[in-house]
Amino acid sequence: MVEQLTKVVFSNSPHILTMGLTALAERSETCTCLGEKDLPALILCGKEDKLTPPAQAEFMHASLKGSILHIIENAGHVSNLEEADEFNEHLVAFLQSLNSTNTQ
Repeated sequence: MVEQLTKVVFSNSPHILTMGLTALAERSETCTCLGEKDLPALILCGKEDKLTPPAQAEFMHASLKGSILHIIENAGHVSNLEEADEFNEHLVAFLQSLNSTNTQ
């Protein structure tokens, strides 16, 4: 999977890579304002995620009213690829819950 992701990343031009990294570096911190929000949110995190570890996902969940948190076993930062079936199950269930809420 690492090889596959490396190929995907480096298939982009140096300009695109630079723009993406610049956007990441210049983004503003938003976690501190989560307590001001009250909206449905799904937080999915791989148990082995080193970039956005479960502790940070748990902080976001505790701060964000209306959120649902799932920690995905046997996954890191790209849980949507590492454990696609479980990731998709959580996503579909969340979207269905939104749909049922909106139709009531």
